[in-house]
Amino acid sequence: AFRNFEFYADLQPIVDSNTSKIERFELLARWHHPAIGRIAPDDFIPLLERTNTIHELDLYVLEQAIQHHQTLYRLFNKKYIMCVNLSVKHINRSDFIYRLTSIVDRYKMDPKYIELEVTESIFIENYELINEKMVVLSDIGFRFSQDDFGDGYSSLSYLARLKLNTLKISKSFVSNLSETNNKILVESIMLFSKKLNIEVIVEGVEDFGTLEFFR
Repeated sequence: AFRNFEFYADLQPIVDSNTSKIERFELLARWHHPAIGRIAPDDFIPLLERTNTIHELDLYVLEQAIQHHQTLYRLFNKKYIMCVNLSVKHINRSDFIYRLTSIVDRYKMDPKYIELEVTESIFIENYELINEKMVVLSDIGFRFSQDDFGDGYSSLSYLARLKLNTLKISKSFVSNLSETNNKILVESIMLFSKKLNIEVIVEGVEDFGTLEFFR
């Protein structure tokens, strides 16, 4: 699939709730097999992890992000932040930082326009090592976001300890806003993040009523 360029990246826009303008894009890895057709990420991501090739997909999507960033700049004269996901197996590799910075340097890309998305499961596996690498990359200029906050056993303590620029609230909260406790939790998370100067992205906003609530 890598040799035949069957992987590609879809761009999901992230919109400023105040201006309604696109401010950044998240790149979502996709696989279209010539015989089978479209293969779901839930099927191919675990396969790549088991075969220890997930880092190749991470790097491919990062390269796609940089290329799209440059294309969008030529088209619209605006430098969008591009968000890419990282796997724990990739971060744990000894050449992780080197390979990331090599791609950015090759394209002469300012790393402040790259936001690396991590999940809490990454911190649980090896917090000290992961945090150390995040500090190095943050000092270089990369941004970091925690993805799917609210799924599983998300901890507020990580927000205070890590060098995060952005927090992404899980769509599981959004789909249950009719429950009072969920509304209180979301408001508390947003207030806590604001105090820490962390931007908040809410996933799964699909109607004007939900948008207005978060505004």
